[in-house]
Amino acid sequence: LDLLFFYVCWELVLIPMVFMIGMSGGARRQGAALKYFIYTTLGSLLMLVAIVFLWAKAGATTFDRDAILVATRGALSESAQLWLFGGFFLAFAIKSAFFPFHTW
Repeated sequence: LDLLFFYVCWELVLIPMVFMIGMSGGARRQGAALKYFIYTTLGSLLMLVAIVFLWAKAGATTFDRDAILVATRGALSESAQLWLFGGFFLAFAIKSAFFPFHTW
């Protein structure tokens, strides 16, 4: 339930995936692994920005998800909620290889 711990674990998944893509596959596997690394890193940065925005908006001293949700209830505008949703959605879509984010 800690957003910072979730983000660190989210990033740690990237390391074995890059090695698995780079060691197996066809002739262009190293290029595919590099593309995967770049795309998922950019997607993860979107998630990090969304998490830090939530943390700052809540004025929290912790990254506890429940504390942040309670502190920001009713404090976020509709446009802020849409931007946060977009950041999280794109991060999940890129990491899980939804179309059209799966080009490697």
